[in-house]
Parts: sequence; structure tokens; C-alpha cells
Amino acid sequence: FILYLPDTGFSHNAASSAITALSPGGLLMQGGGQQTINQLVPTDVQSELKHLYTAAGELLRHFWSCFPINTPFLEEKVVKMKSNLERFQVKKLRPFQEKIQRQYLSTNLTGHLEEMLQAAYSKFQVWQTRRMMRKT
Repeated sequence: FILYLPDTGFSHNAASSAITALSPGGLLMQGGGQQTINQLVPTDVQSELKHLYTAAGELLRHFWSCFPINTPFLEEKVVKMKSNLERFQVKKLRPFQEKIQRQYLSTNLTGHLEEMLQAAYSKFQVWQTRRMMRKT
């Protein structure tokens, strides 16, 4: 992995040092973030968040395994998996988000989960649009 920034005078060594410092365990990533979340959020909420990540990961794994969609079985499965993702978002993720907002106000613990779901929904929308165009 090489980071090249033209016309900035930023050397390869400086870029490499910056990436190392910002990587997990790097100088700029030590302490702050992990301690803050442990201090702000009780272990039961952390545990619930881990369970949500595990469940979302499993659903998303099944969703993404459908691509490329080249059989009727995969077409059916991807539609079902998108429905399952939406149901997970409404029944599990949103209640957790609402609880966090009531208890911890501005703490956003689910932003990354939301982004992962949005990426899947976007992929589904692109696939569905292409599918409809092929049928006409």
C-alpha cells in the first residue's frame, strides 16, 4: 500500500508514518477512543452492541454472498435477505438507538452499523434497477 500525494511535498516516509500512527494500536489511536467508550457506556450496553454487530454481520454475510446474482435462487435469496436486513433495522437496531439516545444523548454507537446497512441497500437498489432495465 503506497500513499502518494502529488504537489504537497508529503514524502512516502511521512505518509507511511501517518498511516502507522492512525492504525489500530498506533501512537494516535492509543488510549483515547477505547477508554472513552468504556467510560461512557456500561458493559451491558457494550454487550448488546456486540450482539447487534454479530447479528448484522451474519445477515450481511448472507446478503453479500448472493452477488453476483446469476440464478433464480440467488434472486429470491437477495430479496429475502434485504427484507431480513430491514426487519433487523426496525426491530433491533432502532430500539437500541432510541435507548442510547435517551440514556447517553449525543453518543452515536450505531453509525457504522447504519453505514453497512445503507451500503447493502444501495447495492440492492442498483441490482434491482439493472434487473428492471433488462426486462424492458
